[in-house]
Amino acid sequence: MSQPPLNVDNLSSSFSRVVSLLCFLLLFLLVTGAANSAGPQNEATPEDTFKAGAAAFQSGNFDEAAKNFQSVLAEGPTGEALETILFTLASTYFNQKNLPRAEEYYTRCIKEFPDGKNKTKALIAISQIQNQTGRKAEAEATLKKASEGTGDLALRARMAQASMLAESGKPAEAVAVLGPMIVGGVKDDLSAQAAMAIVEIQSKQGNLDEALKLLDQLQSASDLIDNPLQLDILSVRIGDGLLGKGEREKALRMYAIVRPKQVVMDLQKKRIEKIDKMIADNTAGLQKNPKAFMEVNATNARLKQDQKQLQTVLEQFEKLPDTELPVRLRQAKAYDELEQKWETILIWESLLDSSKDPKIREDALFSIAAAYCSMGRVDDGLPALDRYLAEYPAGKYASQTGYLKGAVSLEAGDFSRAETLFGERISRGDTNALAADMQFLLANTQFAQAAADPEKRAKYTEAIGNYKTYLSKYPNGKFAEESTYRIPLCSFQLGDYGKSMEGFQDYAKKFPKGTFIGDVGYRIALCYQAANKYDDVIRLCNEWVKQHEGELMQAEVLSLKGDAYDKKDMAAESAAAYRESVNFAENDDLLKYSLFQANTQYQKLNRWDDIAEMFNRFIERHPKHPAVVACVYWVSKAKIKQGKPEEAKKYLADNILKNIGDRQQDAVEQLLTQLSQTCAKRPRPSLIASQNASPPQESSSKAPDDASASPTPRPSPTPLPPYDADADFAKYLSESSAGNTPLAKARMRFALAQLAGYTKRQDRQKELMASIYKDFPADQLSAMLLSECGQIALERGDADKAEAFFKELMTSFPKSDLLEYAYCGMGQVSLARNQPEEALKWFDDAVNKASADATLAQVTYGKGKALLAQGKFDEAKKIFEQVASTKDWRGEITAKALMSLGELEEKRGETDAAIQYYQRVFVAYQRYPAVVIPAYIKAADAFIKLNKPEDAAKDLKDMLSKPRLAASPLAEEARKKLDALPVQPVQSGTETSQNPQSTSAPAPAPSPSKP
Repeated sequence: MSQPPLNVDNLSSSFSRVVSLLCFLLLFLLVTGAANSAGPQNEATPEDTFKAGAAAFQSGNFDEAAKNFQSVLAEGPTGEALETILFTLASTYFNQKNLPRAEEYYTRCIKEFPDGKNKTKALIAISQIQNQTGRKAEAEATLKKASEGTGDLALRARMAQASMLAESGKPAEAVAVLGPMIVGGVKDDLSAQAAMAIVEIQSKQGNLDEALKLLDQLQSASDLIDNPLQLDILSVRIGDGLLGKGEREKALRMYAIVRPKQVVMDLQKKRIEKIDKMIADNTAGLQKNPKAFMEVNATNARLKQDQKQLQTVLEQFEKLPDTELPVRLRQAKAYDELEQKWETILIWESLLDSSKDPKIREDALFSIAAAYCSMGRVDDGLPALDRYLAEYPAGKYASQTGYLKGAVSLEAGDFSRAETLFGERISRGDTNALAADMQFLLANTQFAQAAADPEKRAKYTEAIGNYKTYLSKYPNGKFAEESTYRIPLCSFQLGDYGKSMEGFQDYAKKFPKGTFIGDVGYRIALCYQAANKYDDVIRLCNEWVKQHEGELMQAEVLSLKGDAYDKKDMAAESAAAYRESVNFAENDDLLKYSLFQANTQYQKLNRWDDIAEMFNRFIERHPKHPAVVACVYWVSKAKIKQGKPEEAKKYLADNILKNIGDRQQDAVEQLLTQLSQTCAKRPRPSLIASQNASPPQESSSKAPDDASASPTPRPSPTPLPPYDADADFAKYLSESSAGNTPLAKARMRFALAQLAGYTKRQDRQKELMASIYKDFPADQLSAMLLSECGQIALERGDADKAEAFFKELMTSFPKSDLLEYAYCGMGQVSLARNQPEEALKWFDDAVNKASADATLAQVTYGKGKALLAQGKFDEAKKIFEQVASTKDWRGEITAKALMSLGELEEKRGETDAAIQYYQRVFVAYQRYPAVVIPAYIKAADAFIKLNKPEDAAKDLKDMLSKPRLAASPLAEEARKKLDALPVQPVQSGTETSQNPQSTSAPAPAPSPSKP
């Protein structure tokens, strides 16, 4: 949007006005002194002749005036009278346009009276004559002499001198002449005129900072300025110059000076009225001093000339458009470039309300929308863009508006909407300059959707098509290189490594020094890694480092090199590559990956000294890194492996106490666990001490020769005193040393619970963990404790409290590695509330948002339970079978999956099939009573449903025959069911139960052992 110009061509400048005033002074002021010095007028005297000349001069009869003045001069006056008549006669010839004679008499006046009272006036007059006859250099020199005098005329001469210097291309000299006039500040009309003149010169010369300082002074003395419009014009000119130089804040200061048109007009009218009053006051003063008639007349004439000039400016200004609109537009531009979008919006909103110009309205609507978009305020920006399109569907900004709608949606992460918007504009055949950008961004929206959602992987294929379209339409477009890169990147993401490698190699040929060449080299190596060509991967990584040493991707390349060596079982080389990657890594995820992968390789080599050194160095280099606490854990473990358990425990305790009150240090629980585990066992004697011990001394007495002699019996070792793990733990960490914060107390209970677990006091462990769940609110706990307490709440059937723990984990620890437990837990909460659809969303989020790994089995099983609750039996069965058949998940989750398969078959009415699943549970998974006992009971119920009470009884008896199961509280239901069954006759020699387990009656519960 261009700025509307300010039409000021017809308005007089400060300098031109100074020159015209000086000319006018010669008509009236220059004879004042002569007329007043003539003295009393008597008949037939030289004075009478002079008076007649003066009267003729006033009436404009300069020939008659000259004749009379020449008569007076012929009388031979001397002294002051001579000076007066010479000056008066010169002025008469000047007004008669007889410039040579005028210059002759002015020169004579100065020569004969070099210090006379008319010197300055004469010099000014001579300069005017010289200027009018083309002798500008002489005129400048003469004005300089005139300005060296004193009084108002000398200052006006200085103004005229500066004007001539500026007009002759000597701005610096002009400023130097005017400078002394404003040394004391802007305090009167002449100093204001001088300041305005300097500002005008400086602004034209581009010395905007100097002009800015002086304009600030003028603004504070604006009542002295007889042309306020000129002040506004200068302010805009300087503001535009500053805006062009990028000094937007200074430009805004200038635009702020500009006043509305009506305000300026009112000021101008007040100045005109003020002159009227001055003229009236001067005229009234003549009654007291009639002799001052000529002087007053001349002064009033000058004032009227001033007034006429002001009136002319006012009339011209009234015809011009208001300056407010163009100035507001300039302000909007400045604020927009300063990224002060709120101010931009406010100005455009005010213009929208005040201006009826449709062009301004269109600019305003679009600019407001664009400002909102720039601020990232999607909820305001999109409606504003729609508002523009509603009023101007084919307006000059229609294409930009469509582009912005898509770009804002893309930036806000609404990739699907952005795709639709860009697609609509492109489908219309938009040929605007932004059409190429929209084609590229359309492909980007599809790429982003595929990257964000694994279920939309097909979008990569669509993105490839649109990147290719961009290249065909705009082969030399600004995104041609990136499109060439992104096409194989899409293939890479789709797992098509063959096409991907071809594309990346093509990019490398076309753009050997391209923006993405480093990443392309890394991706090519990844393609070889996917093909299990580990030697090629190592070669390519080494070549990459030679070609791109120190570039951004070096850490990733070195880490990949470590992966390749790992696949070749070359632990030492792998560890070295990972260690080097740590030195270059800037991304936290990669830093942690390489660090802990190096740790894994060192463990394979049993190089605990290297582990300790590596983690200690990491702690020194990254003391505030979130992984520091985890590093402390491995340093302590290395110390234990080195045979330094006491040192390890002290090191652990010291670091625990540093971080025990910090919620964000979620590895503190890992340190507490390590300390508990270390304290749970009696310290072993140092292996080093044992190796250095003195060998046993041989007895001085010889053994008896008789081989049959009885050997000397070896004394029994002195039994060690009982080891107190709790006391050992307390030496390093206690409630008093940990502090009184809720988190510190909760963590202490966690540590003691861990210690109880390691010392086989499971009841105590459960009690301590339950106390954390009961006694501490969610917002006081760490990520680990929130996860643990959420699980406890689920086990106890407290869905509301479980939800509070899991949601706090998600809210306060959005980047925690434990986040998957929160999503999985929320899915289980939804299942407990019989909300299967909600549960499915949570389980999907666990995979898509939290990259579930440790909880993947539980998440998958939970999805099966949710589908089963929705009656989607076929989908649920596939998931349960997947869980049951995955070897890496073998354990209690397998038993639960088989149990659920049985329940599924029962819901289908396939009772026999259900029984088979239940029996598989209690045949193969006796280690999990919580699942096995319900499986026995469900199998019995199924037999009863089939009217096979004898088979039901056999399964129940089999369960109760196992002391571990019989002792469980859950067994009481089995006993009640068995008692309720009809007594079956004993059939000898026949076994009818389908249960392959023993069918003997349950053994009596064992008696408690005596102390």
